[in-house]
Amino acid sequence: MPLFPLDVVVFPGQALSLHIFEDRYQAMIADCRAGDLPFGICLVAGGEVRPVGCALVIKEILREYPDGRLDLVALGRRRFRVDDTHKDRPYLTGTAVYLDDEQELVDHRLAGAAEERFLQLLALLGAETGLPQAWSSFHLAQRLDFSLEERQALLETTSENARLRFLVQRLDLVLPALEQRHDLSRRAPNNGHLRN
Repeated sequence: MPLFPLDVVVFPGQALSLHIFEDRYQAMIADCRAGDLPFGICLVAGGEVRPVGCALVIKEILREYPDGRLDLVALGRRRFRVDDTHKDRPYLTGTAVYLDDEQELVDHRLAGAAEERFLQLLALLGAETGLPQAWSSFHLAQRLDFSLEERQALLETTSENARLRFLVQRLDLVLPALEQRHDLSRRAPNNGHLRN
């Protein structure tokens, strides 16, 4: 699989806009387009390429520049683990094994708690509400502001229930502070100035 190490973690179902400007990655995208192949994004942190990443497919080429640069949108499909890497092309490639979740029943109470807290967060932020009819923990995680390490840990977790539990715990930490800030801003609409 062609590999694109970046300082980003992409989840299955997540769209990612990319500006491709390096020659080696222009070659990678050309190979992917010619063979209708996915490419993998792996997190680079501390000079180390993490072995678990997400395979993406090119969804749309937005712009092609005369010098070979590209603007594109790619869509995360499946998680993978790189078993070994190869340097037989201008870009890094690897032998990848796709990762599936453990066989388990999703805890619907946990999923309901995650959805409730997520929608509460969106309401407090004044953001667009709603989720797709069939959503997963990855849909929530891609819209939340986690550190790269937290995002990577979620990507590597092979249990939907464990990911949902993590999301509920994190939202339980964040929501009270946001509610307090929201209440303060509602009580002081005049930015601390008294009305005449």
